[in-house]
Order: sequence, then structure tokens, then C-alpha cells
Amino acid sequence: MKRFAFLFLILLGSVCYASTVDYTGIYDSYNLEAQKKYGDAIAKMTEIYSKNSDDYFVNYRLGWLFSLDQKYKNSVDHYKRAAINNPTSVEPWLALSSLMVNLADWKSALGYSEELIKRDSKSYYGHLRFILSNIRLKSYDAALEKVEAALKLYPTDPVFLEQKAFALAESGKVELARKVVSELIIISPSNVYAKTFLSAHKE
Repeated sequence: MKRFAFLFLILLGSVCYASTVDYTGIYDSYNLEAQKKYGDAIAKMTEIYSKNSDDYFVNYRLGWLFSLDQKYKNSVDHYKRAAINNPTSVEPWLALSSLMVNLADWKSALGYSEELIKRDSKSYYGHLRFILSNIRLKSYDAALEKVEAALKLYPTDPVFLEQKAFALAESGKVELARKVVSELIIISPSNVYAKTFLSAHKE
């Protein structure tokens, strides 16, 4: 245990030394967030941001806090700035795609999901949100194309099977959808979507 603590302190010290950002106010921002004082937490982070506008973490955290404070344009701006500062990171695109899904902004959700998949071709949430966005935009062919790719990665995932069945049914391919639902029932016997589908599409 002592050896672990010693190694942790060395690692922490190296991280702090490598960073040029003064994170003194960060702990206050966490405490304020816990109290749901989002405006005050943002103010704390903005103090840090004023001297470190290109720092990845500072922008990412401001993106999160602005989303909690329902100031979505500011949130998007900071998440995008974080993405620019670390082009290989998937975190900002995960956050942006999630935010747009929650806001039902399907066009934006589609774009951000696509950016996420570019950086992580096997991303579960990237595929999930890309397919969902296409379904909501009634682009069923695009949804089906991506859901086939997703099922190669996650063959027994109930949500992807639900999405496939739904997109097929909405495209008028009810019999194909029924076959997918039959697979879904085997994997997820209590699946609500499968039961609802079979009730609505009795043979």
C-alpha cells in the first residue's frame, strides 16, 4: 500500500509539473456543481479559462457545466474547442452527440455521431446515436446500412436489433422485420418492443 501511494504521488507530481494550467479553482467548481450552483461553478472555471483558453480539460469541463446550466450554445462551443485542442479524443463527440440526442436535434446528433465514429470505428454509442438520428430523420436506408455494421460488432445487442426491426417495418418490409424480431425474442425474451411489434403485426 505504501509503495502504491508513493508511486501515485510521483505520477501526480509529474502530471502537475507537465501542466502549465493553475487548477486551483477546479475543486471549488466541483463543490458548486454538487450543490447545483452551475452559474457559480462556471464562473470558477471561467477564471481559469481566461488564462488558459486553449486547454483541453478546461474547455471540456466548461462544456459540461454549460450543458447542466442549459446554456447549450456555450456548451457546444466549448466542447468543439476541446475537440480542436485534442483532435484524436472521442470525449467531446460523445458529449456533443449525447447532448443533441437529449435536445432532439437529430441533424446535429447525426453529424456529431459521425465525427465520433471517424475517431472510433467501433464506438457503441457512435453507432447507436447515428442510427437513431437517421431513424428520427426517416432516413431508413442509411439507418439500416449502419445497423448492419453495428450488428457485426455487437451481434446480440437488443437495441440494435430493435432499431433494425423498426427501420425495416417503417420501410414497409414487415416480413423482414418479423424475422429480426424473432431473433430479438430469443436474445431478450421479455423485450417490450418485440412484444409490441408482434401484437401490432399478427400473422
